Amino acid sequence: MCVEAMSTFKKAYIIINLIRVKRGIWEKMKGAIVFLAVFVVVFLICIGVTSIPPGQALYNMLKLPIQTTTYKVGGAIYGDVLIKAIFNAVVYGVIVWLVFTIVTYRPGKKTPQNIQQNVTVNVGDKDAKVGS
Repeated sequence: MCVEAMSTFKKAYIIINLIRVKRGIWEKMKGAIVFLAVFVVVFLICIGVTSIPPGQALYNMLKLPIQTTTYKVGGAIYGDVLIKAIFNAVVYGVIVWLVFTIVTYRPGKKTPQNIQQNVTVNVGDKDAKVGS
């Protein structure tokens, strides 16, 4: 009986620590989640609209051969459209991530102050006369 209770206690302790660790990971990864969300949204938008800057400008700077514009990736999306969408998604994802990081920046964690005081209370007078 005691061994079973100890085993249950250990399992509960492990689960509580895992929850604590996961909470800390999510706190640290908010920026990555923001980047991925913006990346996916901008990528999907840029597949339909290829003229959004800076993807078009970056693609023109690469001077890729004409085969990339006629090749369909996965049989559905032209290569140049995919490249422009990825460029735009990365650029706008980094911009939004940087703004998010600056806005949510907290310079150092403020630790709560632990102030301890010892108070000694003396009840009654030392020199009091009983029944004057």
